[in-house]
Amino acid sequence: MERIFFQKLRSPVGELFIYADKDDLLALTFRQNKIQVLKQLGIERPVNQSNPLIQLTISQLEKYFKGELKSFQIPVRLSGTKFQLAIWNALRKIPHGEISNYKKQAIRLKKPQAVRAVGAANGRNPISIIIPCHRILGSNGSLTGYAGGISAKAKLLELEGQPTFSQ
Repeated sequence: MERIFFQKLRSPVGELFIYADKDDLLALTFRQNKIQVLKQLGIERPVNQSNPLIQLTISQLEKYFKGELKSFQIPVRLSGTKFQLAIWNALRKIPHGEISNYKKQAIRLKKPQAVRAVGAANGRNPISIIIPCHRILGSNGSLTGYAGGISAKAKLLELEGQPTFSQ
């Protein structure tokens, strides 16, 4: 069985937990959804120890939080259903500083009736921030649920140049 490493990171949007094996980032979670993500990915006994990939992730996150990085270059391994993978890969195409909504995401995937399913898949995104589900708003433009909480979502959008969401 492969070793899974993890490390905590204090950030401007709260404490983050970073999980990786030797090759890929597996999860980047907030404290409040850590257990859900670990169960979702089947991670049982991560080693509380950093590795080069975790250090790369931390370095890029720190640059992102300082406004010095707009695009992450970190290898990730996503585990989910075919639909979830399609949603998460679509999220990765939303550029830094831009926003979208669940309805547009559903239409883009040629599943216009799947707005709620799109929302549920976004909610199960195991790699917050790097796979930018924070860039998805409700169809009416409102800040909707986010694993890190609405204030973290607003802060991330503000960092990306969307000051209308400041709280």
